[in-house]
Amino acid sequence: MSIAAIALLVVAAAVLSGLLVWRFMTYRGQRVIICPETQQPAGVALNAWLAARTPGDANLRLQSCSRWPERHDCPQGCLAQIEASPDATLVRNIVAAWYGDQQCVFCHRAIGMIEWHEAIPALRASDGSLKEWEGIAAEDVPAILATHNAVCWNCNLTEGFRREHPELVTDRAQTVLRDLAIH
Repeated sequence: MSIAAIALLVVAAAVLSGLLVWRFMTYRGQRVIICPETQQPAGVALNAWLAARTPGDANLRLQSCSRWPERHDCPQGCLAQIEASPDATLVRNIVAAWYGDQQCVFCHRAIGMIEWHEAIPALRASDGSLKEWEGIAAEDVPAILATHNAVCWNCNLTEGFRREHPELVTDRAQTVLRDLAIH
């Protein structure tokens, strides 16, 4: 076997493995769909490895659903929603789009683009309690977004500390310099 043939095989393997990784990344993650049976939001995850290994959307299968194990034998009609718009059903994208249009309930600054690995914003419930995204089920995302206010990362830290240690907090008048120091 010539060096050119070996190089061609290496390049082909690299391209195929890159395609496999790209397809896996496309289909991984929690999603929110409207269950065709109940017409209610449900949280689902695709079998991303199966989707990555097989071309086309015809081989999409659910790996998990918030309605399982009771409805494990459903016909998975919700897959049509994911096939029609894979990005729009991904929880991460739904939440990011919502925050993109929101202002922090405390400082009134625009939340903007979320840095998921650095500074994840939070939520404030109608009772004033603060809630972080960890532990929120995918099927609850639409209701949470409809009933909670956005809280930027800075204000979540500040208000969380204020609530946990009120004896250590001194409130002072709002000034331009103080605002710049916090944000």
